[in-house]
Amino acid sequence: MGVKVVSVPHDLLKVVNWRGHAGKGAIKEFFPEAVRGKYRIPYKDIEGKVGFRTLEQVIERHHSKKAFWESLWSCADRLSTPAGRFRLEHDYWYWSDADPFLVKVYGEVRVWTREERDKLAKAMVSILERYYGDEGEQHKAFEEINDLLGDYPSESRFPYTSLKTHHWLTDERLHCHR
Repeated sequence: MGVKVVSVPHDLLKVVNWRGHAGKGAIKEFFPEAVRGKYRIPYKDIEGKVGFRTLEQVIERHHSKKAFWESLWSCADRLSTPAGRFRLEHDYWYWSDADPFLVKVYGEVRVWTREERDKLAKAMVSILERYYGDEGEQHKAFEEINDLLGDYPSESRFPYTSLKTHHWLTDERLHCHR
């Protein structure tokens, strides 16, 4: 499904509970007991020291403005949709001889039924269960989940980017430490 995105799928619960996708209840309901706390995400604090957050902590705190790391994620989260348009222009239009008018950005209108979203959620849980035991392979879970989210909108009012693209745009590990 195109480019592999290893970024943390912090909005994956939008499929299950759009409004409550960062809530403790949605997180607890979605993650099987065996998987909880097993996905550890490295990050650098304000002093450059490496720490870890669980996937559940990342999901729950990605809207927070209380701590340095969470506030960076929150800012990136809010800016990712308009940034997606700039990123597309910068990466695709200027780095190649491609005709920008042939880039399919919007696609067809698609309404996701509850049945389709439940099926997608089960597929994501299955992926998390497959990779949770091997920290060296956990990035593959994020790649596969992001592939599944490639057609799912990152927001409802202006669905310009998919959740896959949104996760890539908000990945501070890729964009802040070059």
